[in-house]
Amino acid sequence: MTAYRPRFVKQLDGSQFAGVNCTCAAGAMALDRDTLGKKTSTGAIIRNWTGDVVGGTRQQQVADAIKQAYHVTLDVQTPIPFVTAMGRLDKGEGMMLAGQSAATRGTKWSASETFGGNHQWFVNERRHLPNGYEWLVYDPLADGRRNLAQSPMWIPEHVCLDFARRLDVGGHELGYGHFFAVFTKDTEPHVILKFDGTPTIPFPDHCRGRKGSSDIARRIRPGPGTQYAPIQLLNVGQAFTAFQWTNGSIVDGLMRWYGDESGTRWVAASGLTQRGGAS
Repeated sequence: MTAYRPRFVKQLDGSQFAGVNCTCAAGAMALDRDTLGKKTSTGAIIRNWTGDVVGGTRQQQVADAIKQAYHVTLDVQTPIPFVTAMGRLDKGEGMMLAGQSAATRGTKWSASETFGGNHQWFVNERRHLPNGYEWLVYDPLADGRRNLAQSPMWIPEHVCLDFARRLDVGGHELGYGHFFAVFTKDTEPHVILKFDGTPTIPFPDHCRGRKGSSDIARRIRPGPGTQYAPIQLLNVGQAFTAFQWTNGSIVDGLMRWYGDESGTRWVAASGLTQRGGAS
């Protein structure tokens, strides 16, 4: 699943407390993700709402500030079991994650040559590759300065787990098995795959009835083939959100059909605008 991706909010924005605003900046990205871009902020603005003028902020402080300022409730879990956290991330929730930057210092994911202390990330999603999982990480310090890392970036899961377990809690490392994390709500649509459907890339894929296509190609049907009686006609330029694709009967030389979230409305590929790229 490809989740909605918020804009990157860098920590070092020149504000008074920029050097210790990692949790505030991560909170700004969680706000963006939770509202699908309808509400955005910066680390400096959220810092101001916390009222904290001393040093680094806690996850609960930031969540309280976001609720007060933007009426958005984030779920603070300190700690939460790894398995539970991954279930929520995979389901479609974004995650603020506390850890220690020593885990990435000296690697290609390093955002500072010297800093190795407690830090905060925003984790947007994870994906499974043949060699294991990777997480899409927004490190508020990773703004590309001095040719260092640039967020967002895919980081192997074992590195992310090392980041989380090194969190200094009262002079001791948190250890493996649990996270200090904050979650957005589940923002992602969940497709019901039918007719051996495969999720689209991008997911979902926003398209329209294609100019020059035939009425046959643009007829919406309950299944991926002309053997299914038409439900309605998709007009040229009319929006159709494709969540899945499969092969069906050939229309204008193409076997591919695109289906909606529930798998109950299908349109021939030849009747739709050009598909998005596989990113």
